[in-house]
Amino acid sequence: MASRIASTAQKKRKRRLLIGSAFIACLFLLVAFWFGRNMQEAAKMEKTDERLATLLKEKDQRGFQQLVTMNDKPLPMSEATRLITWLTTESERTDRVIKQVKQDQDSGKQVKAHLFTLQKEDGWLWYDRYSLNLNPQRLIVSSDVPKTEVSLDGEVIGTMDGTSLEIKRSPGEYDVQVSADQSGQTVQDSKTVQLGDEPNTAVDFKLADQFNTTVSNEYAVDIKTLLETEVKARTGKSIDTMTSYLGKSRDAFENAFGTPDSTVANRARYDGYEVTYQSGQVEELLIRLNKTPDELEAVAGKPERKKRERVGTVWEYPSSFLEGVFEWLNLRVEKRVVEREDGMWLQLKD
Repeated sequence: MASRIASTAQKKRKRRLLIGSAFIACLFLLVAFWFGRNMQEAAKMEKTDERLATLLKEKDQRGFQQLVTMNDKPLPMSEATRLITWLTTESERTDRVIKQVKQDQDSGKQVKAHLFTLQKEDGWLWYDRYSLNLNPQRLIVSSDVPKTEVSLDGEVIGTMDGTSLEIKRSPGEYDVQVSADQSGQTVQDSKTVQLGDEPNTAVDFKLADQFNTTVSNEYAVDIKTLLETEVKARTGKSIDTMTSYLGKSRDAFENAFGTPDSTVANRARYDGYEVTYQSGQVEELLIRLNKTPDELEAVAGKPERKKRERVGTVWEYPSSFLEGVFEWLNLRVEKRVVEREDGMWLQLKD
């Protein structure tokens, strides 16, 4: 009887030892798995260039916010979205920025001309971790007319103290608009710049020659402002920027503007503008003007004649008038005002 009790107690001890050993083994495996995962994650976080490349490829806005700061503060979502779009618009730009980050981390040096400054943070064990702080980019706007007013994306920045103005902004695409007054006349111009592609960006405006008393220029000031404002409102881009898409691929256009609302044959319709493709490239852009025929006549004057074409009724103005207007807008493509049943349109055609 005593031996049977001893045998039972011994079996219970073995069972408890077995259970305890299994528990310890499981706990060890869990700790090892956790440790391994954290080491793997820490190793990935240390490679800042690869981390940035992945975030840009996946267009991960929240991850980008965690990696990138501006003035040592978290990046707003709107700024993260804008930067990701700009950085991924051209593959050459994407590759260059990633290469700059790797170069700075490998060398341990900071290059002020680069888009980002690496900032070391608390890592895990022996692994380092970095954030990227945006470096302001330098833009110099100059004009041949003193006291020219300068705006960026419609926001007035200031007036030139002399013939130039220096501005610092985060990297990206900006529409630079200038306005100058002389002898009771106002002249305006605009250009699109890419801040960050070069260490310093300069844009020069020639306004002095545009001041004259011809009838065409009296109209031109108003029609230029009208067209720039309407195109910007419809597309979010300047006329120069929209013109640059002529001849580009369909993928490049949809990467910038997204999927169209509808597509019929080779024509894609967006809210307020249309694009026609030929052999996979942008052939024509039609941008709706939020003006009735009477309102447009009040600004541009009556056309010499109207001609019916496939696209609609084309308003024909004297060639000298339109050449003056569109030369100011820096367009080198066919451009016409078109009347259709649904309103007035600006046609840009390659």
